[in-house]
Amino acid sequence: MLLPGMADYARVLNPARKRDADIRWNEISTTHVDGRTQWTDVAPEDAVDPNDRREPETGTIDPTVANRLAQLLTTRTATPDECFFLVWEGYAGLRPEVRTAAMFDLASLSRRMHILSGRVTDATESVVAEPFQRLPIWWIPRDGAWCVGNDIYGRSVFVGGSAETISAIVTDPQLEAYAADENQRVVNEDF
Repeated sequence: MLLPGMADYARVLNPARKRDADIRWNEISTTHVDGRTQWTDVAPEDAVDPNDRREPETGTIDPTVANRLAQLLTTRTATPDECFFLVWEGYAGLRPEVRTAAMFDLASLSRRMHILSGRVTDATESVVAEPFQRLPIWWIPRDGAWCVGNDIYGRSVFVGGSAETISAIVTDPQLEAYAADENQRVVNEDF
């Protein structure tokens, strides 16, 4: 899922929404939120009022989160213009240039993935046709300075990088991010 051997790791959560406003998980949770917390720990299905709150996006990175991560990570690689992004072939509505991109089998997850390349900021562009939006959930620069990824059913992404990079992410006021352990099991979130 992520490159092993990074100095540190973080989990960055997609926010929930309430009337067009972002809501952090720790703002609504009755329990402690950390890098292992699942959305069902925060808001059990029977406690969510669909008219009042929308759960975090699944299988993508929330656009506000992706934009902020791209800003932070661009300065933390020597190759910001040479990054690779992985997109699962099974997503509906993939844009033609994504559908025809090179592919490989991610054996550990039994998934076939499209490989895209570009600048770090290209990860903030949707890989599916409008009006829908889905962003690549795996990013890595050519120099391997950091990596971003999660399962295709994630409501968050994990980031691996230097201690300074992960500290910048975990302490960034625009992100809800928590330290994660290299050995933390990455699971299908909330399934």
